[in-house]
Amino acid sequence: MAGQFRFKYSENVGNALERFAMIHRDDDRKEFKNQWNAWITNDIYNLLQSEVELQKEAGNKGDIWDNMFKSARYYYRKKAIKEERDEDDEEEESDTDSLPSKKSQHFRFSSEILKNMDEHICEQQNTNKSPSEKYDDYCANNKDAILVEILKIKTKMKKGLLDTADVSLRFKKTYKNRIYVMKVQSIREP
Repeated sequence: MAGQFRFKYSENVGNALERFAMIHRDDDRKEFKNQWNAWITNDIYNLLQSEVELQKEAGNKGDIWDNMFKSARYYYRKKAIKEERDEDDEEEESDTDSLPSKKSQHFRFSSEILKNMDEHICEQQNTNKSPSEKYDDYCANNKDAILVEILKIKTKMKKGLLDTADVSLRFKKTYKNRIYVMKVQSIREP
């Protein structure tokens, strides 16, 4: 069976990483790294070390310290910046009477294509491929079904507001998410 590709941090560690990232979101790369090294050796070592042990017990074979650094630097830091921008955008919208912004269109895939994805994921479950490789294999073997689904969606949606690239990206995200959900369900169920 393929190894797990995503590991979640405990709530305490996730919150700590997010707080650290928010405090140092404006630091350059070197300063961020220096602050990180000081933080993990002094302030929070015990909490992070227990998280490393939990991750190893869960099957994470990678460099967990490096993964936590990258999460703080590239995920939580960007998340804090994005939230700040969203707050600024909300303030600007309330201050001005601007035209409504172009919202992304929401759509659902048909139950047939979702069932098709699930069947493919089940077939690929015992292979040692990454989710990206599984998705590439799915696309290669189901081109016709994917094209039909894209055409269905584009016909239902307003013309010009939906790009084929958007649908393609949504396909990829949906497929990978379904892999993750099935994996979590199989771990929870005996």
